[in-house]
Amino acid sequence: MRRDARRVGPGYPRPVRPRLGSSLRCDACSAEIDGVPSGRGLLLFPRGDSVVREEPPLCERCSHAIAMTALFRFDAEEDEG
Repeated sequence: MRRDARRVGPGYPRPVRPRLGSSLRCDACSAEIDGVPSGRGLLLFPRGDSVVREEPPLCERCSHAIAMTALFRFDAEEDEG
C-alpha cells in the first residue's frame, strides 16, 4: 500500500499528482502549476443518496483570491445579523 493511500477518503483530501508528461493546470484560470498546487477547490455533486466530492487544484493566485472572497462574504453575512 502506498504511503498516501491511507489518508484518502472522507475527511481527507485526495493527493494531486501530475501524470508523467503532463502538468497540472489551475481549475479556475487554467494556468500551469509547477510542483504542488497551492490550494484546492471543493466541489460537491449530489448523486442520488450519495455526494461526489472533487478537489481540483488551484494556483496560488486563485486560491488566495477565492479564500479572501469567501472570508469577505462570511464577514459581511455576520454583520447583517
